[in-house]
Amino acid sequence: MYDYLIRSSALEGAAELVDSFGVDASRLFAAAGIPARALNDPDALVPYRAYANFLQLAAHDCGTEHFGLLLARKRSLTVMGLVWSVMCKTPDIRSALEMLIRYLRHHNEGAVVGLQIDGRLACLSYTPKTSGEQSTRQEVDLSCGFGARFLEVLCGDKWKPISMHFVHSAPVDVRPYRQLFKCPVDFDQEFNGAVFDVGILDIPLTDNDERVVTVLSEYLDSSMPDTDDAYIERVKGIIRTSMLTGDCCIDTVARNLSTSRRSLQRGLEQHGLTFKALLDEVRFAEATRFLAESRISMNQLADMLAYSDLSSFSRAFKQRFGQSPRQWQANNRSNSPGGGHA
Repeated sequence: MYDYLIRSSALEGAAELVDSFGVDASRLFAAAGIPARALNDPDALVPYRAYANFLQLAAHDCGTEHFGLLLARKRSLTVMGLVWSVMCKTPDIRSALEMLIRYLRHHNEGAVVGLQIDGRLACLSYTPKTSGEQSTRQEVDLSCGFGARFLEVLCGDKWKPISMHFVHSAPVDVRPYRQLFKCPVDFDQEFNGAVFDVGILDIPLTDNDERVVTVLSEYLDSSMPDTDDAYIERVKGIIRTSMLTGDCCIDTVARNLSTSRRSLQRGLEQHGLTFKALLDEVRFAEATRFLAESRISMNQLADMLAYSDLSSFSRAFKQRFGQSPRQWQANNRSNSPGGGHA
């Protein structure tokens, strides 16, 4: 299994927040598998799974379901390093989000960001790459909360989301979510992210500098070599975001990669893979994530994962995991404050 990494700057403010609840932060870091030396270097890389696990442990031990939202308020906007720097220098919000989508893996390999447009509506989505065997509820809350903060900074008072959506089920107290996002918040949805008026994408940024964007983009491109693992992860990321539009066939994925169907097939064959095998891998990762954290209907889940009907999804799932989707959900769902598994 590919070990995704994230810069330790993502944990900025975490120790102080945990300590404020009277909980020993160093104990939680150790339990999650994050070495103390990594916390002293913002550019140190730590496993994404360990990072997400720490947030779940912190939410549980601090006894608060909205730990991720609280930490989002404590983060400075510079935690993403050069990714934030290049976003700020682009000409408008659309360009800034394109930079985020393109370079997020420089800061966080464990998730993908997508931008979908449907008429007058735009959707900025955030999707972890890990499966439901590990809850990412707190990490999603943190990232969405942080995303709302940097959009407020970039857009000023023009940032007015229509709604926020979360895959995970609603907490006991939804007020912290409504207070932070200042809009309706819906849970048990098909994606994590914000829905807003498409006109926001055209808001100009006053500090734009084309020369700086060029220099930073060249550096970021050169520091992220297109390794075998990176190529496969890129294809999987496009499959994930394509599912949001209901069209994740091989031709659509190839088009989003700016290549042909045959070239994509050849590229996957070189890695000993087929498109169907990769599609199934993404489907099952998404299926377990939704089953563990959401209460959307099985029919809705089957449709979202591009199965022809519920029975086809159930058969494929049982063949993969040896149990039906409902049985898997019953064995892997938890109602703990952290939203993780018991």
